[in-house]
Amino acid sequence: MKKQSILFLQPTFDSNGPRNIRTANLLRYLKDDFKITVLCFEVKDEYRQIEGVEVIRLPMNWVNKFFLFKDSIGYKPMKIMLLFNKAISLLIRKLLVIDGFILEKSKIINVLANRDFDFVVASMKPESMGEIALKLKRKGTNVDKVIFDIGDPLSNNSANNLNKLSELIYKFIESKMLKKADAIIVTNSYTKKYYTDEFSINEQRIHIIPQGVDLNLIQDDESPCYKEETSMIYAGGFYPRLRDSAQFVKAVNHLDRERLTIKFYGSSDLNFEVTNTKIIQKGKVGQDFLFKEFAKANVILYFDNAYGIQTSGKIFEILALNKPILFLYSNEESPVYMEHKSNKSILFVKNDFREICECLSNIESLLERIPSSLNDAEQYSWSSRAEVLKKVIYQIS
Repeated sequence: MKKQSILFLQPTFDSNGPRNIRTANLLRYLKDDFKITVLCFEVKDEYRQIEGVEVIRLPMNWVNKFFLFKDSIGYKPMKIMLLFNKAISLLIRKLLVIDGFILEKSKIINVLANRDFDFVVASMKPESMGEIALKLKRKGTNVDKVIFDIGDPLSNNSANNLNKLSELIYKFIESKMLKKADAIIVTNSYTKKYYTDEFSINEQRIHIIPQGVDLNLIQDDESPCYKEETSMIYAGGFYPRLRDSAQFVKAVNHLDRERLTIKFYGSSDLNFEVTNTKIIQKGKVGQDFLFKEFAKANVILYFDNAYGIQTSGKIFEILALNKPILFLYSNEESPVYMEHKSNKSILFVKNDFREICECLSNIESLLERIPSSLNDAEQYSWSSRAEVLKKVIYQIS
């Protein structure tokens, strides 16, 4: 029986952002059942290779390469040109309603002119991929069905820090595109509800597939006995008012704890002066190294967003580790808090100086109450996420 064909529009496929990691992991479990093609742009010298997956790589035009996506290709202007480059980049972004890849639209359509696909999967961040997917379908010969793997919404998105005009523009783009999709994939029930309420999308067309976990990365537990030494680890960034470390760092600075060490990975700015040598700041590291560090920690730190309906894939990675999680929250109605508030492997602590001090002062006794191996890691695996995507594809076939 001939395999159905799927085109993934993934412009920065070779980079290691969350969207590209998501697609690459899903493809590993889809390639045996479908004929897979990925269309992307050359963003680095090292190409991501997945056996059995065809990858079409196109050169970027000079506007994208040197102004809008210079970080992806590693282009770093000299100091004398840096301010000029930033100014031009800002101007171009302001002039474009949709992201810079819309400038590559005709190139993509020409390359795919003689190719037919049963499905095209595109995100709406960058928004141009959704527009191009719909254009391919409108031509009537290239694409039969369009699936939007949304991830986070464009509007009502805390990470975008939108003003009112930008919010209205994103809502218009979403409303226009979502209604034309054959299936929509989101990462949580809150985004699904937002789309059904805000844009009157039939909930039967919206499917929930959260981020997954590569279980092969999980290492054997090497953490010390927490009664002798308590070690904590956090991986990720911080943002003032959205995901803030100030109260936590203030509490650690305040406490006199001999056997407490805390490592922050990838957090370039803790938003607070560190005076306690128990806090160790590290830069970004690869996933292999990071999971080895997770194995050495007693407690995994998670800082929840103060607002927005996004679901970070990080929560599933740390749940799969089956270790105690210290979950610092500011909003009891956040999607992540609401979805996991009954999980007994999580210590929920308000992101408040006094409450954090009380928790850290009694951390050993709190850890003793947490039973081990509460979470079935397989439920968070990429293989289980891919099975849901297969069902979506078969449903709309």
